[in-house]
Amino acid sequence: MTLKSVLKPLKWADEQVLRQYTKLTKKWEDKGRNIKLLTLPLNVGGLGIYLMASSLVPSYAFFGGMDLARNIFEKKENITSETRVEQSPIFLLYKKITNFGRLPLFVAGAGMTVKGLADLYNSFINNENIQLNDSFESLKMGLSFLSVSSSIYLKSGDPKLLDKKPFWKTAYEKVRDKVKDLGLKPIPVPVPASNCGTLENYVGMNDSVN
Repeated sequence: MTLKSVLKPLKWADEQVLRQYTKLTKKWEDKGRNIKLLTLPLNVGGLGIYLMASSLVPSYAFFGGMDLARNIFEKKENITSETRVEQSPIFLLYKKITNFGRLPLFVAGAGMTVKGLADLYNSFINNENIQLNDSFESLKMGLSFLSVSSSIYLKSGDPKLLDKKPFWKTAYEKVRDKVKDLGLKPIPVPVPASNCGTLENYVGMNDSVN
């Protein structure tokens, strides 16, 4: 098993997430707006929520700081433009690092957010004995991770991904082709006729009465 084969599923998953964010980025920029008007509040808000957490992770703060620097100082690059903006080496490095870590951060953020919301629901609705402090910590860290990863994904929009078929459609077509190759045909299911419930039957009943 090679490193490339191990990373291939991760790359595929990252592209699926990036594809959805690219749709948002394109809609935003098609209206003439700078994407940083969206990514900067996400980053600042995410880091602000992170600072309210009781257990701080210095490596995450450094990671979020690199994305903050990109939002403030990196040159704007519209994803629909054919001309590329030349970036300084430091921001190219920041971009490479943050793009590498965006998927793990997104997955962790989604998981922690769901866990925090589920714990709060079970505590208040189902009256389960759950440590609310832990629930709020999970929720705060999850929202922070999601905000920062969203900031990174929105800046990394790739219009070429929108030209590709969605994965569900590709999977459906593969299954359909397999069924055709096997020579299988859908079996018609007989539906019993109903003597009521239609306008035609109602009119016919009235005619017979008359």
